[in-house]
Amino acid sequence: MPRKGGGFSGPLTSVAVVGIALGVVVMVMAVCILRGFREDITDKVVGFGSHITVRSYAAGAEYDAIPIPAEYSSLRHDVEAVPGVRCVQAFATKGAMVKTDDQIHGIIFRGLEPGYDTTFFASCLVEGRLPEFSEDSDYSENSENPEKSPSNEVLVSADIASKLGLHVGDKMRTYFWQGGNYRARAFTISGIYRTDLAEMDELYVMGDLRQLVRINGWEDGTVGGWEVLVDDFSQLDQVCTGILQVLPYDLTATTVRDANPALFSWLDLLSHAHPGHHVHRVLRGHRKCFVDNDIREEQHHRGVESPGSQ
Repeated sequence: MPRKGGGFSGPLTSVAVVGIALGVVVMVMAVCILRGFREDITDKVVGFGSHITVRSYAAGAEYDAIPIPAEYSSLRHDVEAVPGVRCVQAFATKGAMVKTDDQIHGIIFRGLEPGYDTTFFASCLVEGRLPEFSEDSDYSENSENPEKSPSNEVLVSADIASKLGLHVGDKMRTYFWQGGNYRARAFTISGIYRTDLAEMDELYVMGDLRQLVRINGWEDGTVGGWEVLVDDFSQLDQVCTGILQVLPYDLTATTVRDANPALFSWLDLLSHAHPGHHVHRVLRGHRKCFVDNDIREEQHHRGVESPGSQ
């Protein structure tokens, strides 16, 4: 039977439906943005290192790592053979100071081997090009063949370049502390990158691994560590366990989650923001409001006083 008197439920319901629809859209968009932000941060942290890092068990601060000796180089193939491992790449790090005419800035020089996957750095490049590392280089400090010398090209962050007034093509005077003395190098800036991760952009300069082999006086084949990329991030812990099983007692493997516990704990909070759960709760709550409103409207048309109104 048609209702008389019109009532207010029709217009209110229409406004409510539109409001709910807009609220759900905004909620879903917000959660998707948060998820994209989480994935972007994870990709950048992994891009600066790897999913798993293999280093000396006695290694301390990253700016002065204890190397993996050359006699362990064959172990790299054992690590590569672990199920779930995509690739293994050698690296080394060392603290240094960059000096200009009026500025001094502390950095971590990250040496990368020839053939290193630079896809991440290419995606962050804002000016210039990536450094070029020759496969055929002489590790000897006293090499007389400049064509076989390690590359002098480096990749610096936009933050470092801005603070020191450096540009692509400029020479970058860098000083490494080694054996009680400073060892100077004049690198050439081939490119500038930006990741918008302040902790990384303020510190890291990328260059040729063999520069650090020379500076440290390491034997050919000695590296600071191995970076391991996996096929499936969700299997990170299982792959790390497999790697630990093939390593000797004086080497260890650390996942990117274990190396950055606070960051990934925060990112895990974002992962619990599932849009379906929030939308379901919102719709369930508004459905109850609609039902209560219909009951009151029906009581009004029948002339029955709503419960609790007395």
